[in-house]
Amino acid sequence: MDNNENNSIPESPLAVAGPSGTARKRSHSTSSSSSSSSSSSSSSSDQKRGKRRRHRCNHHKKSKRSKNNNFDKLFKEIQELRKHVFAPTNDTLVGDNVSLCSGVSGELFEENTVDENTYFENEFTFNIETKLKEPSVPPTPEKFLKLLLNFQRLGSTSWSDIRYAETQKLYNHSPGFTELQTNEEVISYDSLRYQSNIDKSYAALTFCVLKQKESLQNAIRSLLAWAKDIHVNPENLSSKVEELFLNGDFHKTSSDLLQLVCGHRAEIIEMRRESITSKAKDPLVKAALNKIPPSTSYIFDSDLFKSTLEKAGGDQKGFLAIKKRRTKKVCNKSPPLAGARLT
Repeated sequence: MDNNENNSIPESPLAVAGPSGTARKRSHSTSSSSSSSSSSSSSSSDQKRGKRRRHRCNHHKKSKRSKNNNFDKLFKEIQELRKHVFAPTNDTLVGDNVSLCSGVSGELFEENTVDENTYFENEFTFNIETKLKEPSVPPTPEKFLKLLLNFQRLGSTSWSDIRYAETQKLYNHSPGFTELQTNEEVISYDSLRYQSNIDKSYAALTFCVLKQKESLQNAIRSLLAWAKDIHVNPENLSSKVEELFLNGDFHKTSSDLLQLVCGHRAEIIEMRRESITSKAKDPLVKAALNKIPPSTSYIFDSDLFKSTLEKAGGDQKGFLAIKKRRTKKVCNKSPPLAGARLT
């Protein structure tokens, strides 16, 4: 019986008495299988990472190699192009169907016909110039010249009828806007007393300018105040402007100012003419010259003046001879030299 029992028990290298032996055998087999699977998975993941790393490295090397090749290619083409650009000008001309350079692929530029003289035509040029002297008195605009002929009456026999005395009385005010008096203590030394009339005239002109400024200011203010309370249209605006600027104080002051200026200028022209005609020998010649009006350039109209003098026998016969001023001769006697004997 004992022998049969011994024969019925199987032999196992991990046989342990009791049920714990069987459990220990199963756990060992399970752990061995899990460790083998984890090791296989880790080895496969390592292989994948290695493949990706090698792939990236190979791709980087290829791209770097291609970039280097492109750069080398570009550098060679630039060198070939530089050789062609700086080649001597007596080389063979480039034809329409011939590449610019045999070593250049043509990828960087299109083939164009090149003119070898283009470089010289676009050379930098430093230009200098001279300017003519500007006239000391600029030319008069035509429209202002026509206005002057109308206001100053130049070229007309009525040129001397422009007066200012009555108008000037309206703008001379004391004190300040009239001639200044000479101090009584030194009145006997005032040798230029005749210029007080010029002082009086400029004082009146100053007052007239200020009056014109005030009239213009009041007219503009009246126009703005009127425009606030009414619907403005071209018709009523035109009539209001005519009322304020053409029929008001501004128009009168402007006309008076022009009267003063033109009247004083006519007086000055008349004085200059009188200083010349007073030297005429024949009173008839003097009367004939006084009838000649001034022009825009001369105090006597040039053509009429020449014809009148020719009838009188010329300027030397028509006018008194100008007396030359005698100048005293000064004899500069040099002083005797030092050490010279006086005899």
